[in-house]
Amino acid sequence: MNPELSVPVLWSVGGGAAVAGRLDLFRDRIRLDGGSRDDRRLREIGADEIAAVRIGRGGDERIAGRAVLVLELRNGETITLVGFHQPGSLHELAERLWSITGTGPPRPAA
Repeated sequence: MNPELSVPVLWSVGGGAAVAGRLDLFRDRIRLDGGSRDDRRLREIGADEIAAVRIGRGGDERIAGRAVLVLELRNGETITLVGFHQPGSLHELAERLWSITGTGPPRPAA
């Protein structure tokens, strides 16, 4: 099955080193694929594993100084990612992930 969307991204797991690669978005999961020839990284995450999706703008969340998409997984792990070379890709990814995960955008504090 082909992905609905494929976007070049940088991603980080748990605040670790950023990995360059691609995010493939399917109806029921995402796949992160990247790294180097000697250190390839491949990760599939089911929509049901994602507890929350939000835009992270804090200095400690940023990758290369840029706002990120934060995936908070049900197991407590956090994955941050940023699309590059495509203006608006971060918000498009957020909207699509809110749709497949059923989490919706975060509500403003009252």
